[in-house]
Amino acid sequence: MHFTGLRRSELSQIRGTDLIVHEGQLCLDVKRNTKGGRLRISPVVGSEEEIEIVKKLCEEAGASKIFPFPNQNADIHSYRAAYATRVYNQHKRDFAEFKNKRLIVYKNKVVGSYTTKNGRKSISKCKELYTVVNGKRRMLSGL
Repeated sequence: MHFTGLRRSELSQIRGTDLIVHEGQLCLDVKRNTKGGRLRISPVVGSEEEIEIVKKLCEEAGASKIFPFPNQNADIHSYRAAYATRVYNQHKRDFAEFKNKRLIVYKNKVVGSYTTKNGRKSISKCKELYTVVNGKRRMLSGL
């Protein structure tokens, strides 16, 4: 089930009643056999048809396990990778939205800034780029 992102052990323990709506999105409440014993909520990500498949499987299973014995030949790692890509694509921002301006902070004060262009630093409006510590000139952090 590449639209849930579950590990094999979690997949074998998920029940139909674990399907919930969290913040307006269909999710699986993963609470059994989780890594490190941590509870988590896994959003169901996919097309309308894929989400309908998950709903149908959960409705049919009810309180019993959906996949009591997941196929050992299933490539769960690639399913989880595909899921992570889908979640990323759902939340990614356009590159033009990123601000390349960086601030130089020294003793909780903004003392300058620079912008990055193609991996290079273009320094602008920097006042005190250096300070003296124990008689030695030091560059402020961030440059």
